Amino acid sequence: MTQEQLHNTYMTYLMVSEDGTTWKKLCDIKEYPDLGSAPKTLDATTLSAPMHVYIEDIQDPGGVMEFPTNYRWSEFEELAQYKGKLLYWAV
Repeated sequence: MTQEQLHNTYMTYLMVSEDGTTWKKLCDIKEYPDLGSAPKTLDATTLSAPMHVYIEDIQDPGGVMEFPTNYRWSEFEELAQYKGKLLYWAV
């Protein structure tokens, strides 16, 4: 493992952006879901193949992702205004 691969979660929080370039911190988080799982594979084997053949499936981000946080009314109100909008999100 190289030094670039090592990191800790200090200063990790939920951020939002409308254009993907200017980011705004929304709230501190207590944990975050798996953000980069390995892609699933599809079986592409035919009866003439001497062994199973697999191809990568399209990546599935997993649908809804949960980011637990400590409850603060002001942050709850701000987060509620983003519901249903297509935005850029980051941790």
